[in-house]
Amino acid sequence: MLQKIVLGFALAGLFALIWAALIEPRLLRVTRAELAVKGLTAPLKAVIVADTQSLVGHWSFERLRDRLAPLVEAQKPDIIFLLGDYAGVSHGPFHKFYNEWLHVEPQAASRLLGGLKAPMGVYAVLGNHDWAHDGEAVAAALAAGGAVVLRNGAVEARTPSGDVLTIAGVDDAIGPQGAAPLLALAETNPRLPLIFLTHRPDEVMRLPRPADLSLAGHTHGGQICLPVIGCPVSMSRHGFLRGLFQTPKGPLFVSSGVGTAAFPMRLMNPPEIVVIDLLPAEAPAGAGTPESLAEPESELVLAE
Repeated sequence: MLQKIVLGFALAGLFALIWAALIEPRLLRVTRAELAVKGLTAPLKAVIVADTQSLVGHWSFERLRDRLAPLVEAQKPDIIFLLGDYAGVSHGPFHKFYNEWLHVEPQAASRLLGGLKAPMGVYAVLGNHDWAHDGEAVAAALAAGGAVVLRNGAVEARTPSGDVLTIAGVDDAIGPQGAAPLLALAETNPRLPLIFLTHRPDEVMRLPRPADLSLAGHTHGGQICLPVIGCPVSMSRHGFLRGLFQTPKGPLFVSSGVGTAAFPMRLMNPPEIVVIDLLPAEAPAGAGTPESLAEPESELVLAE
């Protein structure tokens, strides 16, 4: 009897390992949420892509091109946000596995992502893995694709309905400039709706004023989650793991991202792109308000 129990646990563990290493990292879902924003007169659809960290076998250049890019554009976004870590290099225990055997050229992947199509364009920030590779080269590749790369700066963008937004973004903390939210917002118009982009979610707490929406990645949603125990690693000292949060600095959405870091596997936490419908603040009751965020919903759209 005991032998059967031990064998059962061993087989279950083996199945979980195979699932986490080979299957779940390739199951892409679309997570949807909505949020009302003051200053908008018409709805705006944003798509968020974080932490692609291309790897042969998971999210190779070919799968980014043939699977992820068409899925993003199929959402018909008005605007696309890229939240860093396009390079799959790693400092973790599997660094040789990542950096030599599963390596995908980060500049090629970045150029592809920067070239995604949306009427208002693509806006990007860099992550720690990009700087572990070559942040300047990754930024140049994103820009070559057509993305606006925000490194402690901001731009104004006009929506299809004629509204004007401020989009601000910070560099990663390990970049040569560091992350400087104060600098990023220094010359922005406080009367315009503000969308703040950062790779690391904790940077939101350093904003000099609240944003109407902040977007972040970096945490991978915990990446490996277990029954009962949950996700042991958060990579956020404020507990920003994944999903929507209401913070003193305004609403924050943290994406669990597309790729993997440290360990090339995911468990009970499949990769995602995020679609957020930004609604006029005067939207009907139930459409979401800045104080009451709609719970995100996930839809599995690709399994192979």
